Amino acid sequence: MEELLQEFDNYIGKELGKSHNTRLSYCRDVKLLFAWLQSQGISKIEDVTKADLQAYTDHLASLHKSNATISRSVASARQFFSFAKMRAYIFTDPSADLKAPKVIRKAPKIAQDTDIEKLLSAPDTTTLKGIRDRAMLSLMLSTGMRVSELLNLRVADVDLKKRIVKINGVGSRNRTVTYRKDISSYMQDYFLMARSQMLAQEDDDSFFVSCQGEKMTRQGFWKLLKTYGKACGIKEITPYTLRHSFAVYALKNGEDIHSVQSALGHSAVYSTTEYSSLL
Repeated sequence: MEELLQEFDNYIGKELGKSHNTRLSYCRDVKLLFAWLQSQGISKIEDVTKADLQAYTDHLASLHKSNATISRSVASARQFFSFAKMRAYIFTDPSADLKAPKVIRKAPKIAQDTDIEKLLSAPDTTTLKGIRDRAMLSLMLSTGMRVSELLNLRVADVDLKKRIVKINGVGSRNRTVTYRKDISSYMQDYFLMARSQMLAQEDDDSFFVSCQGEKMTRQGFWKLLKTYGKACGIKEITPYTLRHSFAVYALKNGEDIHSVQSALGHSAVYSTTEYSSLL
């Protein structure tokens, strides 16, 4: 099954255009399913039945896994067996009618206006790090981009004069967004003053770099955001909070929902409409 899993990984990455993290999630779920099936004496995918898969979801429930975790496992199984049938490894898809528990989605959390003001004022802009951090936080709040998209920005992706950012989105959902005029000076201060002094190598084209002069990591950004949040007395602040806050404030200020959908990189508008309930 290991070779088949590798083929599945290539399929969801290259043909479906799923992100690296999504690929890891799918493959991890399928590996766990394989392990359980083998513990039940099932070593060939053509021998797997719907009853087996339903028994696996019951097994996950017996381990007190959340509905969200079980639903994700079901989605991964469906994706895998659909792939296996398409490639003629099986003739009948045992996951076709597999039931998943209902997941009640929590309303996205947003930051209050006062918290955003505190957060943007927190970086010490007398330092190179503070100049960088203010630019990063402001850009996220002005565009709603994901943290992975922020950290993957290259120098060529940012037009400081036109205030345009080219975002290499999840899968094939690349897009171009314009950031607010009021943060233009923050972006220029970082790029023209701080970045050149922080760079470890002159040929590094990462737009935002770490204090070591290299491309920033997700862990590094989460850490700095948590530090600023704690300093400001904000109990819960994550990159998702910044993204959600952008969406809500954009709609509140009269932005068309399809424009917000485009800025966020949502493939379907229903993913964007959930923010309307928070207005």
